[in-house]
Amino acid sequence: MSYNTTSDSNGYTSQQMSLYGAVPTRPNLFYSVQQGYGNQGRGSNSSASLDYHGGFGNAQIGYRHDAASNQLTWGGAGSVVAHPHGVTFGQTVGESFAIVRAPGAAGVAVQNGNNVHTDWRGYAVVPSLTAYRKNVITLDTESMADDTDVDQQGQTVIPGGGAVVMANYQTHIGNRVLFTLRNAQGPLPFGASARLVKEEESGNPPGGMVADGGQVYLSGVPQEGTLTVSWIVNNQSQSCTLHFHLPDNPQQSLNTVKTVTGLCQTR
Repeated sequence: MSYNTTSDSNGYTSQQMSLYGAVPTRPNLFYSVQQGYGNQGRGSNSSASLDYHGGFGNAQIGYRHDAASNQLTWGGAGSVVAHPHGVTFGQTVGESFAIVRAPGAAGVAVQNGNNVHTDWRGYAVVPSLTAYRKNVITLDTESMADDTDVDQQGQTVIPGGGAVVMANYQTHIGNRVLFTLRNAQGPLPFGASARLVKEEESGNPPGGMVADGGQVYLSGVPQEGTLTVSWIVNNQSQSCTLHFHLPDNPQQSLNTVKTVTGLCQTR
């Protein structure tokens, strides 16, 4: 809040009061309200404006009134980036910038930039990078949905001058499951490789290494699917398959680690 008053040798006096700041519940929305008065027939004047700094661009709207006129103004700024995976909206970009690609991870905050976050498809524009230097683009895992995981939180990119680079993240959308796997001989061996059979051709299916007791933790697991496990014994390749179906429990949080114990059938 501010207050100003001015006067001159001719007896003219003006007063101006201003109130400005961020909307308490919306820290990226700023307001400004002004009220002024001048003597010698100048009368009063007033104005108000809103300025929104969003993840997909900025927008402004304002209104001004005085004795002679009424004015309404508005404007916006941002970017529309076309790339091999579609079109992504973002803030005004600099000479070098990046596109975040995290398929299916909607609304995830990107720590590079102010109020940058992924759109409904999992894409975002990081508006400014330092050319010819290592830039680490980091996702805020705390802002991810309960059913979303990524293999790596940060990706390092080195853009050239005026370059647009893609930061790819391997996402896993689905349940978090701790499998305990056995076959006819007992728990599956430590170090065996477990991987989900993925119906879609694109992307890498979730996988992991079997730990002690035949246990392996996987994220991005569907409600129903097939898990394949492979290992080597005496230079001989061994493998087995587990078909699973997770029980439906509406009261259970998506963030809860579910457990599955199963007999892996030799292939």
